[in-house]
Amino acid sequence: MCVMNHSSCAMNHSSCARNESSPGLVKVRGIGHKWRGSSHVMPDPAQASASPQPPRLSLSKVLPAIASERRWCILRELAKGEPLPVIEVAHRLGATPAGTSKHFAVLLASGLVLRTYGGNYKIDPRFLVPGERAIDIGHAYLRFR
Repeated sequence: MCVMNHSSCAMNHSSCARNESSPGLVKVRGIGHKWRGSSHVMPDPAQASASPQPPRLSLSKVLPAIASERRWCILRELAKGEPLPVIEVAHRLGATPAGTSKHFAVLLASGLVLRTYGGNYKIDPRFLVPGERAIDIGHAYLRFR
């Protein structure tokens, strides 16, 4: 339940608080539920990005995405840091573009991979570890050779 004690609110706002005078917080009104005249207070996005913890993805989405050896190989290629088209990844892996495209669809749905301009794909930069060929998804640290 919401800590604002809205009787009709079914949302779980773990970052909501009544203290409107807290430093580094910004007011956000009516988030995902009926407006009752009170203000929600949420952390300032600029301060939230300074936190050392990486964002976390849902394990129920990530585990099936990384369970396939072919998708693991795709992530290994993308962990080099450059956006790549499906056909280039397929060529590097010795696979068909159609099959590789289906694997990319699973990776997109998991949130690990983004589609960029021109149909290229890349790992979401929030999960890339600077200076390494690795991905930190919060629950796990994936290192590629």
